[in-house]
Amino acid sequence: MVSVKDVSRAMRGMCFPADKKTCVEWAKAHNATAEVVQALEHMPANRFRNMSEIWYMIG
Repeated sequence: MVSVKDVSRAMRGMCFPADKKTCVEWAKAHNATAEVVQALEHMPANRFRNMSEIWYMIG
């Protein structure tokens, strides 16, 4: 399971709101681990208003 800390590090500087595709692309462009990218790819295709919503979806 991916940690909140790892996701936060990968998403640092992300502008919200953002959709799932944008979040995944941002993480990849900012050298996120494969585990973080996979967790983001498995989220529902929502529009996220902030990091808290992403943390909630990842679990």
